[in-house]
Amino acid sequence: MHYARNRQAAQETVELIEKDGGRAFALGAELGVPGDIDQLFPGLEAGLKQHTGQTTLDILVNNAAETSTGTAPEEVSAEEFAKTFAVNVKAPFFITQRALGLIPDGGRVINISSGLTRVANPAQSVYSMTKGALEQLTLHLARHLAPGRSRSGDHGQQCAPRHHRQRERVLQDPRGPGADVRAVGVQAHRRAG
Repeated sequence: MHYARNRQAAQETVELIEKDGGRAFALGAELGVPGDIDQLFPGLEAGLKQHTGQTTLDILVNNAAETSTGTAPEEVSAEEFAKTFAVNVKAPFFITQRALGLIPDGGRVINISSGLTRVANPAQSVYSMTKGALEQLTLHLARHLAPGRSRSGDHGQQCAPRHHRQRERVLQDPRGPGADVRAVGVQAHRRAG
């Protein structure tokens, strides 16, 4: 369970997972800053080894996101733009890149997107742009990792050409109506040769 700033919330989530019979550990690292991936992975590998006896990562969920409370496009600063793209696009790309060596055949990469990629909300234009980029990353990873066979494991509306067989499922956010998130994922299969 990665967290950027709220260790207590991450630990509470770990406890809930463990209460239900799962295994988890909290791992802190701020994303979107220089050295973020290099800070994250030694802790991830050590935690996996400690809790499972190996460094295999069966499922990677890219769920971190940076957003604003709503900024009109003409008011977005270069710093806000860069930070949002660093956390929402660059970090998932390089986390996935680094994690591929830990994910076995049949493992999963799940990227959490947003319904804002399908509706217009000018105050969230930068955030929605990043989630659109994340959906494209998922599409291309699906083709790269499992040509013709990648899937999220859940039946749902197809979001890519049939030959990709990438699937998505719209999940209802527990916070209530209108807070839908989109989960898009790929199943990893090692390419021969």
